[in-house]
Amino acid sequence: MAFNKAKALHEAEKSLAQGKTSQAIRLYLDIYSKDPTDPTLLNTVGDVYLREKNLPEALRHYHKLAESYTQEGFTIKAIAIYKKISRLDANNVDVLLKTGELYTVQGLGREAREQYTQAIESLRKKNQNDRAVEVFRKIVALDPENAVYRTKFADFCQLTGRKGDAASAYRETAEIALRKGDLSAAEAALAKASELAPQDSKVLVMRARLALATDRPADAEKILTSSQAVKYDPQGQKLLLESYLGTKRLDEAKALVGEVFRANLADFAPLKTFARLCLEKGEYDAAVSALSEASDTLIQRKSTGPLKEILVEIWSREAHHLPTLELVYKIAEKTADESTLPEVLQSLGHAYASAGNLDRAEWAYRKLVEREPENEDYKGLLKGLLQKAGKELPALSDAAELAGGNLALSADIEAEPVGTSQPAAPAISEEEAAMVKEALENSDLFSRYSLTEKAVAELEKVLAAFPEQIEIHSRIIEISRKNLPLRAQQAAEALAKIYARRGDMWSAKRYEAIAGTDLQLEKVAPEARSGERGVSEAPPAARPLAPTEIDLSADFPVFESPPSPAALPSGSPAEIAQDLGAAPASNAPPAGPPGEIDLSDALSTEAALPLEAPPFGQEFNFEESRGEVEFYLERSLVEEARKAVEALEAKFPGEARVGELRRLIESRGPQASAPVATPQPSSEPGLPAIAASSAEVTPAPEGADLLGSLAGDLASSLEAIEGKAAASSSSPARQLTDRAAQTELPGLPASAPSPLSGILAELGEGGEAPAEDDPQTHYDLGVAFREMGLLDEAIGEFQKVVKGAQKGKLPGNFLQACTLLALCFMDKKMPVIAAKWYAKALEIPELDEEATLALLYDLGVAFEQAGNPRTALEKFSEVYSQNIDYRDVAEKVRILQQKA
Repeated sequence: MAFNKAKALHEAEKSLAQGKTSQAIRLYLDIYSKDPTDPTLLNTVGDVYLREKNLPEALRHYHKLAESYTQEGFTIKAIAIYKKISRLDANNVDVLLKTGELYTVQGLGREAREQYTQAIESLRKKNQNDRAVEVFRKIVALDPENAVYRTKFADFCQLTGRKGDAASAYRETAEIALRKGDLSAAEAALAKASELAPQDSKVLVMRARLALATDRPADAEKILTSSQAVKYDPQGQKLLLESYLGTKRLDEAKALVGEVFRANLADFAPLKTFARLCLEKGEYDAAVSALSEASDTLIQRKSTGPLKEILVEIWSREAHHLPTLELVYKIAEKTADESTLPEVLQSLGHAYASAGNLDRAEWAYRKLVEREPENEDYKGLLKGLLQKAGKELPALSDAAELAGGNLALSADIEAEPVGTSQPAAPAISEEEAAMVKEALENSDLFSRYSLTEKAVAELEKVLAAFPEQIEIHSRIIEISRKNLPLRAQQAAEALAKIYARRGDMWSAKRYEAIAGTDLQLEKVAPEARSGERGVSEAPPAARPLAPTEIDLSADFPVFESPPSPAALPSGSPAEIAQDLGAAPASNAPPAGPPGEIDLSDALSTEAALPLEAPPFGQEFNFEESRGEVEFYLERSLVEEARKAVEALEAKFPGEARVGELRRLIESRGPQASAPVATPQPSSEPGLPAIAASSAEVTPAPEGADLLGSLAGDLASSLEAIEGKAAASSSSPARQLTDRAAQTELPGLPASAPSPLSGILAELGEGGEAPAEDDPQTHYDLGVAFREMGLLDEAIGEFQKVVKGAQKGKLPGNFLQACTLLALCFMDKKMPVIAAKWYAKALEIPELDEEATLALLYDLGVAFEQAGNPRTALEKFSEVYSQNIDYRDVAEKVRILQQKA
């Protein structure tokens, strides 16, 4: 016999109404065991236990519900449940930390900081200072560039006896202040760091940086040379070089500039500064010597632009400086710079001739004639030189004669074929390393909560700045292979091409196999590119041993092309390629197997763009999608529900079950179009459905405890399950809520004052202005809190929504927020404040007639409950004058007139 859920729920509700709580709990749990997709039953069971004052069992079921919401990705629902738990178990640090993490995932840093601060205070009372420090680190991580939070963290570490952590935090504060140009703040923080750790190498390096920033190079030199560890540290050497350059001590700088460049091949600035100082002093040989040592590396890295710039500057100052001209020729020859070669060869000929080295001058002019045999000017230069040397002019058409003799380029500037050595992997800058570390940490947090798309988006922020970051591409493959197989395939293709460009064909082929596509890597490899320029290739060197790496082929699926075009997204191949950020099909090479898309250009320029095309082979998850749509409909967020279905229709065209979700929205009828979920059914469309609930508010028993409102709204759960109107105020679920409202809960323990309390209290005051939050997120949180009976938290969230109106603009859900604020205050038996919010809603421009009538009616109810019958009669009369049949307004007017 098939399980009849509606009947089972009715039996459980009946048992609850009869006071048979044990039987009701057993029935609810039996329903949940047969339908585990409805976790709201756990909330109901927890509410029943709470009414029976069985707090441990209530908390156990609330925890189970929160974990279920977290795993399913319903972050806002999980936050609401954890807040409910926190109200019942205020000293549970783990709950505060989980709530803080969920707020972080939702992008609400201020709320996350509040949870972490409460956790720190609780840990401090338990004398768990080590754990408190680790939680404080989470606050700092929310806004890494906030010097105020980092300073408070340092103060906290110092007061708890962790001097090493305090010194590091003060030093990091000084770094932030120095980056922002706040030298006084940097000096103050660094003074504290030096006091705690005077010999710490990082503190000494920071002191040297600050000395250089304040134009005290001599002091920087003194600091750096006082410690051997700092003196030979790469960062210390760079700063020491800057101090030598600042004091214009060329000899000391000359001995250090090469080491500094080799420590960070991507940073040419120290070499450039050294060369310019040499130019100021006329030390051209010293400048060119240092530049020549770095030239091979820069040519190999294809980063010769800055080197050429400084060499041209020397050339312009000293036109016949042979070392400069020879280095310019070497670079131009190896980089195939055809625009520079004729000019530099001509200058070399003149310089050699002026120096009396006629053989080398002849070589330079012969090179010019060899390049352009028809150029009469070059022939004239060579002829004049040969006559000056007393030599006969040979037949210039004989190329062998022109290249013969002992006129070969000297070993120090002889051009070598490009592509004979494997390119080295580029060094990672400090900025890149910091971005990679932060992205990996953020993606791990999102992955833990099954938010794969957000995790990938964090990683793609790095690729936007550093498209060839291998560690990031590898991480994307790891987390995307199950839920986003196409994105994982793209990352594998990108890695294959990166390794091919670097000459590591073994790794390139390996990732090509993982991607399951033929990428024609031979065309990408450096050997292929050098061959296109016509440069002779050296004999192939012995292949280096493959590095020890983990074979991922078994872990990652091979991404095969779809078996038929029907599996591809709709649209032409060009449209698909353009949607993915790739080049149009018209410019692409001949197509490979069906579904194969070349994303090399897209990965190098727009790696951070999210993919809109459906992943090949990804299945449609009907239950998850239905849960999302019902979540929106429960809160009357109809437009969001429609957008979600439209996105599914675009992502899974032809999927019949998506049509069921569309019909689910339409089947809700007028109730689905209401802007806010209501606990009372109404025949009026739009806002009247909101206002109906306040018309018949059941007064709470006198002396009811505020914490007693924690019991969840079982009627809302039943509405979500059955898709019918909410239960009336006389239903067992409503009675459960009313009785739970009388449950006395223990108050929070008082805390003794402490020096640490000031630091924690100031966390909410310091720092820069927070970024503007998303009103929709706060609105959704408010709805979830109200459903859990957390009225104070709900009011706080709705008030954040309406703050936008104070800045001259109305958020899209301003009307709903005002109405829900009024309802919350009505539930708290504060009708005077509720009336203010109804009046605020009436100020919204261009309200339609139905909304205006609903708000006026509810405003009348608020004044009536506030003991102001005259004003209530005015509001009801205004409704009466426009629609005599509106709800029970005629009866309201009659009763109030009789009382008057």
